[in-house]
Formats: sequence, structure tokens, C-alpha cells
Amino acid sequence: MILLFFFSLFAQPDSSALQWKAEKEFQLKSTFITADEMGNLYVVNKDEITKYGSKGDSICTQSFKTMGWISLLDVTNPLRPMIFYRDLNQVVVLDNTLSVQGEPVKLEKLGLQFTKLFCQSPNNQNLWLYDTDEFRLMRMDKNFQLVRSSGNITQVTGRDLNPTHMQEWNNFLYLSDPDQGILVFDMFATYSKTIPLKNIRNFQVTNGGIFYLEDNSLLRYDLMSFESMKIPLPLNTVESFRISGKRLYLQGSSKISVFSLQ
Repeated sequence: MILLFFFSLFAQPDSSALQWKAEKEFQLKSTFITADEMGNLYVVNKDEITKYGSKGDSICTQSFKTMGWISLLDVTNPLRPMIFYRDLNQVVVLDNTLSVQGEPVKLEKLGLQFTKLFCQSPNNQNLWLYDTDEFRLMRMDKNFQLVRSSGNITQVTGRDLNPTHMQEWNNFLYLSDPDQGILVFDMFATYSKTIPLKNIRNFQVTNGGIFYLEDNSLLRYDLMSFESMKIPLPLNTVESFRISGKRLYLQGSSKISVFSLQ
């Protein structure tokens, strides 16, 4: 019901009719933010993660100083968040209290020497990795055993790629290359098409659309109608965003603001 509510609001032809309600504001510096499907907010500041509940209460904070700065925190599975360290080529598995589970996964031991991107799959606890050594996508199970591989993507597409972000949604993987657009792959890691949205380094696929920032506005590209809609934001300066349920999280230079749609 929440998803349908949120989708119906964003599907309005006049985006100026959208009304934002301020819920919470955190005076915090952060490297980046993310949020899970349960409404928990995760604030990453260099090598530290703080988790906030749906009511804005601080649940836990963990520091990972021995590993260095965190490249990515994936909370697709809120019971099994994962940290990706791009420079170390390692993945760290956490529990819902952000405590480390087991030893870090050293990707070079799996034959992956240069892993640039990582994300979890909502399906069967699978994982996706992009290997820049062989220009291939790899889908693995929760134990990091290979399930599928795309082969050399540059040979399939005929393009040199420099992807910056990827996410699985509704059984498709979306891979953004700012110069090429957003490449779409199915669950078998087979290339499907390229969506002509360029100059996008980060995005979120949810509620039937691709959301991204442009000129301090939130844009939504509809995956069914292929139409774009600009959504004015309630803040003047926004560095990143995250959508979870009917909440919108906005990251500024020194604060994080939480809004809901009315």
C-alpha cells in the first residue's frame, strides 16, 4: 500500500502539486547516506556507520578504522548489510546491529583482481560484482560462489565502459555509465538494452522509475512510459538522496533532512 501511495504521487502530471512535510533533521557531516526498506537510515562518515530507526532514534554506531574509508554500504537486506571496500577489493558482511560477521571476503581469492562495483540482489541473497579486469558482470550466491557471468560486456555492446553505479530491481540489473547511459541486464547477466540517460553517476530504481539528481531537482524516468518528470526539492543544496517507502532522505553539506509526501 505504501508503494502504491508513493508511486501514485510521483505519477501525477503536475509535479509542482507535490507537498513535502519535514519530519527530521540531523546536523551531521556524512560521506554518503542510504536507507533500507524498513525505514532505517544509515549515515556513513568515512570509516564509521550510524544507524537510525524510522522514528529518528539512534540505534547503533560502529567504526571500522582498520579498514579505511567505506566505498559502499548496501542494505538491500537489512538483516545482512554489506560494506564494499573498493581500494582493498574486499567485502565485509554485517548483521542488523552493524557487527562484523566472519572474516572479510577477499575478492582476489575468487579470481577478481579489480572489482569496481558491488551490490546485493533482493532475490535469494545473491550478489552482483563488476570486474574491470575482464569487463564482466558476475552474479554470485550468498557464499560468493559464481552463479552467472556476462562475459566481456565491451565485446557484447561494442562500447568502452566506465560504470559508476549499479542496482538490481524487479529482476533486472541497471548499470550506469555516464558517457553511455544506463545499461540493463537480465538475471542471467545477459545484456538487454541501454536507456539513454547520460551523465548520471548515481541513481535509485524504485516504484517503477529511475530517480536521479540534476540541477538540484529530483528526476524520475518512468520505466513503462519512458517519460521523465522533474520533481522540485524542498532544499536549495542537495548532494545525494535516498527514497524508502514514502520517505525522502536528502544529504546536504552538513545536515541530513527527512521528508514525507502528503
